[in-house]
Formats: sequence, C-alpha cells, structure tokens
Amino acid sequence: MSPERLLQFVASGLFGPEAFNGGATMAITGLLMHFMIAISWTLLFYLLYPRLSILRKNKILVGVIYGAFVWVMMNRVILPFTAIPKSPFNPVSALIGMVILMLMIGMPNAFLAPKYYRGVVRD
Repeated sequence: MSPERLLQFVASGLFGPEAFNGGATMAITGLLMHFMIAISWTLLFYLLYPRLSILRKNKILVGVIYGAFVWVMMNRVILPFTAIPKSPFNPVSALIGMVILMLMIGMPNAFLAPKYYRGVVRD
C-alpha cells in the first residue's frame, strides 16, 4: 500500500470510502488525524503518569503494556465505531500492529515521562 493510500485509509475512518478519491487532500487529512490520535494517547499517558505509581515501576514492561493497551483500545473499541470497513481478525497483523505501538507509543512515553516529571513526581 502506498503512503498516500495508507493515509487515505486513516482519513476514511471519518470520511468513509470517499477518502480514497480525495487525493493528496485526504492523505494530508489522514496524516493530521494520525498525529492527533498519537498525541492524544501520549497526552493520556502523561496525565496518568503522576497519578498511577505503577507507571513508574518497570519502564520496559510499562511501555509494552501501554502499547498493547493502545492497540486494543484502537482496534477493538474505537475503530468499530468509525467508517473504516471491517476486516477479519489476522493474528500476525495484530501482533505487528501491537509491536509497532509498543515501540512508537509505549516505550517513548515510558522512558520520557520520568524525565519530564523529574523532581515533581516521587516514586
């Protein structure tokens, strides 16, 4: 899948199948939506970090669990309410998606939040 088509796929969650006919405009919209979603999950982690001491225990485990949590919430809770066409569950794709979220959302948050909150939050 080309990057443009992938980003149009993201936009199709809001705009439906018409997003695939929207060219670069829909691709840019999909990119903005993608970053908005990623920033929202990051913001949630940063809001929870000072309130949940468990997030300050084992950074690697927290990163893995948070990445898996984000995958489950997006794929099993949020996406079913969007206009994205439903597809059959594929365990390999699910695992790949989960690992990507662990590495790109979970781990950075788990390792950077302590630096942000240094001196503010006590373990």
